[in-house]
Amino acid sequence: QGGEVRPFAGFPSPLSDRSSLRRVEKLEQPRLSIFLEKTKSQGIALTIGWFTRVAEPDMSYYALFYDTVDDYVARRAEFREMHLLMAREVRERGELLLAGAFDDPVDRALLVFRVDDRSKVEEFARKDPYVVSGLVKKWEVRPWKVVVGNEQRSPAARASGAILRHWSARTTEAQLPKYLEHFSKSVLPELRRVAGFLGATVSTRQTGNAVEIFVETSWRSLDAIRAFAGPDLEAAVVAPEAAALLTDFDRRVRHSEITLSDHT
Repeated sequence: QGGEVRPFAGFPSPLSDRSSLRRVEKLEQPRLSIFLEKTKSQGIALTIGWFTRVAEPDMSYYALFYDTVDDYVARRAEFREMHLLMAREVRERGELLLAGAFDDPVDRALLVFRVDDRSKVEEFARKDPYVVSGLVKKWEVRPWKVVVGNEQRSPAARASGAILRHWSARTTEAQLPKYLEHFSKSVLPELRRVAGFLGATVSTRQTGNAVEIFVETSWRSLDAIRAFAGPDLEAAVVAPEAAALLTDFDRRVRHSEITLSDHT
């Protein structure tokens, strides 16, 4: 059978490699980090340490195909904003990578997801205003086995000069999954909207019946952090709903500048 090339109008997601932390399954191999921190006495403290971070759950790719009605282009304007709002919300969670309609002719659409459960894609399709309004006459979810472009890669080393923001808290074993869910669904989307945010790592340590949570975010500059935290850079930003899941947390944060970072 002959091949086919079709134009595809879609929006890419810059969050495709920032999948949300859903649950604690295992710890990645420790990584060596060396950074400098200015002290109140105008001295410089050198810290060398091995850090582990919570590994992400197993994620799979899925392709969602839409077969649209003949007058799709003429009728979609009424529902377009609602459809795009829903798609962007899923994209901000890191689940939707690409979405758009085929062109010439506009008879189909493709949405590519990277999620831990196929049911999330099916739920999106059932609630999509285009489907509910009858603009889509048929939809189908297919697992997509990515051969090129999904090779296992080491996390990119953070560039020297970037700023790390360190914060810790304490909670119970029972509340930990709820906090990680909050961080995934509420904190990460907000961080990703801030220009200069580079990434986040959440790690945990068991201490008796309690759990220590360590959150490390990386930023391009102190100005980027100021846009997030406000004029008092060292004030911790903790939402009331997050505080309710913690037994105790740091009211102040620490900042350090990356001097050397090695990833294997």
